[in-house]
Amino acid sequence: MKALSILFMIFLLVGCTPQAYSDNLTKGKAAFNDGDYSKAISLFEKAQNEKETDEISSYIKATQLLLESEQATKQGKLDISLKKAKQVVAMKGNDSLLKRAKSKAKSLIHKDQTLLSQKKSLEKSIKKGKALLANNQYDEANDVLNKALSKNTLEHPAISEQRSTIKTLIKQAVNGAKTSASDTEQTAAQPQKSSSDSTKSNQDTSSKATSSNTNTNTSQQEGSSQSSSQSSSQSSDQSQDSSTNQGTNQSLTQEEAVNLVKQYLGVDSDDKTIVQYDHDDGQGNYIIHVYEKVIDDPSTGVGHSVTRGWYSVNKKTKKITAQ
Repeated sequence: MKALSILFMIFLLVGCTPQAYSDNLTKGKAAFNDGDYSKAISLFEKAQNEKETDEISSYIKATQLLLESEQATKQGKLDISLKKAKQVVAMKGNDSLLKRAKSKAKSLIHKDQTLLSQKKSLEKSIKKGKALLANNQYDEANDVLNKALSKNTLEHPAISEQRSTIKTLIKQAVNGAKTSASDTEQTAAQPQKSSSDSTKSNQDTSSKATSSNTNTNTSQQEGSSQSSSQSSSQSSDQSQDSSTNQGTNQSLTQEEAVNLVKQYLGVDSDDKTIVQYDHDDGQGNYIIHVYEKVIDDPSTGVGHSVTRGWYSVNKKTKKITAQ
């Protein structure tokens, strides 16, 4: 009788184990289907404590990998996420839970690959935008960078750094375009100012010529002896003027004009100041631009120019005039 009692107790204990296993397994599957992977893992582990099976081990592994893959994607660690998701797809077994796990893993892989593609596209646009900015092609850079943002609209930690960089570069392009437009307006105004100076110079020359003619006529009335003396003097002056003109009639080159301005301003070869030929004003003068380049971003070399002044250099007389 005692032996039967012992057998009955053993039977009861053995019979309870499958039920606990089954209950936790069922609850774990429900949590998995709801997307609560942490709860599912906890229930599967309770079932495993009741009974160790290949089935429950595979469920725990698949669920754990999916959880880690999802977390990695949210953190922007796409390479880690892809690795975990691909391990789920490669698992052996094809029951209902594993099929669902593999389907979720494939969705994660697609999402990660889409984000990686956008990240690569943004980085390519950043590189191109920086190159355009370095060449002062502000409008072109702005166009490239804005198109990159419009094509890659996902707000995700995996590409947040690239999107932020592009927005910063767009601001640089806009500011650079404004500075360039301002410099262009100043350049366009220079010929008009030079023309005004030239007109004033011509008027002064005409006035001097009139005065000279008046003096000559007066001298001619004073007598033949004085006239002869003046004629001789004028002949000597003309000879000197001819000699002087021969020295000044040769036009300056652009490079010589630039060097004259450098000497005028005391700019040496080590100076950060840039002295550069800009254009001819149509009045016989070279227009020289003097400016400094300020670097805004040392990592890219992108910056803007600050004008120190504009100078005209007469091709014949070498006269330097500040504009």
